[in-house]
Amino acid sequence: MPYLTTKNQQIKTGVMYPRGVYSRIVSCSHYDPVPPAQSFAYTETLAQKLWLLGVDVWLSTNPPFPTHSYTFSLWRLTTIPASLAAMYNNENILPVRAVNGTWYWHAYGPDAHFHWSMNKLYEGQGQRFGCVMTGAGGIIAQIHASFEISEG
Repeated sequence: MPYLTTKNQQIKTGVMYPRGVYSRIVSCSHYDPVPPAQSFAYTETLAQKLWLLGVDVWLSTNPPFPTHSYTFSLWRLTTIPASLAAMYNNENILPVRAVNGTWYWHAYGPDAHFHWSMNKLYEGQGQRFGCVMTGAGGIIAQIHASFEISEG
């Protein structure tokens, strides 16, 4: 294992876990139709080895509805899911742990934006990322999920 004598942890991490010199954004989006349903979207197939550097999620309603309730989750996939149940058999990349099990993220209001810095290595065939959203109420809701990745 290579060692670099420095007080800057990021340089040492960069030597131990090198990644590509550039990054790109891959995104997916889905409308939650009326009546409310749970559905999903996913990105194109990505490299067999990639770093997930960051994730952004935007939620919105049309028309704007101030008391709208959203539930969403983000997933790492290795195959194209044929159903919502198949989507849930993959790796939840942002699990919310609670005493009674795993929950999903919640947001309220007409619009919301979330960002997570990740810096996580993923390896495997057929990799892609996806999102699931549930919108409560008779309003059309939309989720946009963008994943910053570095491949190679």
